[in-house]
Amino acid sequence: MRKSHTYSIINSNSHAKTQMYYTYAYLRKTDKTPYYIGKGQKRRMFAEHWRGNGSFTPKDKDRIIILKYFVDEIEAYKDELERDA
Repeated sequence: MRKSHTYSIINSNSHAKTQMYYTYAYLRKTDKTPYYIGKGQKRRMFAEHWRGNGSFTPKDKDRIIILKYFVDEIEAYKDELERDA
């Protein structure tokens, strides 16, 4: 059973200088719920993500949101796993 999560958009300029890692989500067109949760740094959330039959990165950048910033990569990884569970 998947956990229910609340997602919010964080102003990307507010912590960018001091925090290196983040978790992010790709949102569905229809209901804006997440279909992918990832961990990244720099511009990772905009990089092409591929599965068997092609890219699943949204072309509309408004469907990519940062969920939370982290200084520590391990904490970002834990957050990614928790949100994806």
